[in-house]
Amino acid sequence: MSRITFTAEKSHENYLADLEERDDIDSTAAAVRHCIEIAADDQQRDAELQQRVKELQQEVERLQNEKRTLIEDRQGRQELVRYVEEEQEIQRASAARVGTCVETSEVLDPRCAD
Repeated sequence: MSRITFTAEKSHENYLADLEERDDIDSTAAAVRHCIEIAADDQQRDAELQQRVKELQQEVERLQNEKRTLIEDRQGRQELVRYVEEEQEIQRASAARVGTCVETSEVLDPRCAD
């Protein structure tokens, strides 16, 4: 292990002292090494979390597109149902008209001219 010397600010000295006491670390050098390990672990975890955020954003986009497609499909089916219902109503009205003409046999009735 190589030896490194640096000047620490008072707040850093206090942090290291608290860390030594809290985590039962036997020296300031060990506390500094501990801080470096934590920083390295945090960087790795940060990279993993950034990747997870990217994946989740892609999933959100995919789900939004899927939702949009489902809504468009539903609207298309609703329009088709309305069209079919209108056509059925026209057919029922036409059948009722034809039925009336057949029952009465009134060929001269203008309603039966179709």
